[in-house]
Order: sequence, then structure tokens, then C-alpha cells
Amino acid sequence: MTSKPKAKRRTTAREKKAREYRRAFERVCDLLADGPKNSVKEITEDKKIGLSRSGFYKMLYGGGGDLVDRYARAREMQADRMAEEILAIADDGDGDVVVVKKKGRKGDKAEDFEIHADHEAVHRSRLRVDTRKWLAGKLRPKVYGDKQVVDVNHGLEKMNDDELMARAKQLADRLGITLPEKLLKPARHQGTG
Repeated sequence: MTSKPKAKRRTTAREKKAREYRRAFERVCDLLADGPKNSVKEITEDKKIGLSRSGFYKMLYGGGGDLVDRYARAREMQADRMAEEILAIADDGDGDVVVVKKKGRKGDKAEDFEIHADHEAVHRSRLRVDTRKWLAGKLRPKVYGDKQVVDVNHGLEKMNDDELMARAKQLADRLGITLPEKLLKPARHQGTG
């Protein structure tokens, strides 16, 4: 006796639409990570994407952890791209100077021209660098952020009351602080036994 192969279930229109939205969501994330556009707004304005800005955020906040993880990775990659752009902008000197013909000169010799800094171009480059630094620091603070977090564990939670009081006295002496008498007598925990 041979068994008949099961008939393949047809994909519903709703499932097809959900797949299209999923692909569009991933495309937006890809463009955030690698593309020239830096915002969901800019990307979703392109009708070819097939997903509105509000639709993107509805999927992000209602679609589950895998979409949130995908978006977070895209933003981290975007921060890395911005860091690379910072180097390119800083190294690019094109437009930083302008060559101007001296007044009253009609020739084409070097002494007929002056070189001046184009302060507007330099300031624009500085603004582009500063903006990317700020955004990269917000998107990936552990890598590009200015704030450094130092995690120090002194093991205070493992000390009993007498050890804590001795440590407090030692620190107060070092700082030249006199602790009140009331504080020097550790409060004992009231037990039920």
C-alpha cells in the first residue's frame, strides 16, 4: 500500500502580504546599515520600498524580538559606517582652499594668484564630522560614546555590619570627616526568633 503525498497547503493572501512586509522591513534595515540615507523617514519615502514609516515602526514595536534585533544590528552597522565616514571627511581636503586672482593682475602666472582658506567649507566638514560622532555615540555608545563606565565591586555586600562600620570609619578618617556617634553604633536587624 502506498500513501499519497500530502497536498501542499496554499499560501494565503495574508501570509503573502506579511512576507512582503517582512522583506520590506529587512530592506529598510539594510539601507540603514549600508545606504546613503540615514533615517527611516528618508528610506520609507521611496515608494519602491513598499512600507510606510508608520508601518515600519508598527512592525518594529509589534513584531517580536527578531525584528528588534535586526533593527538594532542595522543601527550598530550604521554607527560603524559613520565612523568610517568621519575619517573620509577629515582626510578630504578638497574645497578647503580657494585660488583667487589678485586684483589688477591679468596674467596666468603663479604670482598672479592668491590662496585663501574656504572657512565655510572647513566649518561644513567640521559639522559633518561632529554630527556623525554624536550619532555614532548614540547608536553605539559602548564603542563610540564619550561616557566611560567603570564597574568597581568592593565586595561590600559580603561584609557584616561590624566590617562595614570599620570600613566607614577608615574612609571617614582618610577624608577628615567625623562620623556622628549615632552612626557608629550599627543597627542590629530585628529577627523573629
